Amino acid sequence: MKKFFAWLTVFFFVLSIFPVPNASAQPSQNPEKKIFLAVLELKNNAGLKPEECSTLSDALRQELFSTGRYRVVDRRNMDQILKEQGLQVSDCTSEECVVKIGQLLGVEKMAFGSIGRLGDNFVIAIQIVGVETGEIEKMASRRSRGPVGELMTPIAEIALEIAGGKRFEPTAQPSKSGKVETGSLEVRTNPPGAAIYLDTGLVGVSPVKVPGI
Repeated sequence: MKKFFAWLTVFFFVLSIFPVPNASAQPSQNPEKKIFLAVLELKNNAGLKPEECSTLSDALRQELFSTGRYRVVDRRNMDQILKEQGLQVSDCTSEECVVKIGQLLGVEKMAFGSIGRLGDNFVIAIQIVGVETGEIEKMASRRSRGPVGELMTPIAEIALEIAGGKRFEPTAQPSKSGKVETGSLEVRTNPPGAAIYLDTGLVGVSPVKVPGI
């Protein structure tokens, strides 16, 4: 009997040092987990060419992805899923519709917005809505007086504001002499309006000149 109580005492002592995990405890959230997001085509209220507006929409996807905070649905996959459901993004004019599309895509967040004109200015406005709550969580906008090709900068600034990530910047490498040598890249395409990427980062729309490489 004494031996039994001795073993029982040891058992409770060990149990006090190594408590049994609580099965009902919720796992801690990983702050580094990327958010699954889809970006709708920007509404063209500025009279842009369709390919220009499509390029800017792709730029927004790339910039949000480049922040490192989001997993972004590929546009072709998104179009295919919506086509199978008989939905047209162009017919989606309400937040409820945006949320419905997000539910079909299985994403956590939806990004949508428009490009308009106000006098001589382009106005880009983007909103982020939570698919589960249906609430607008973030909004950002920028104005630009430049040509269409210069709208890449406000697009990048909006993505940075929304995500709080880092914007891609080409990094100059030192030469053998130890000096940092840079060059520039000028790209022209026919037809114009092609998105130009450098080291996976979007740097502009053709025709474009990229300095400081």
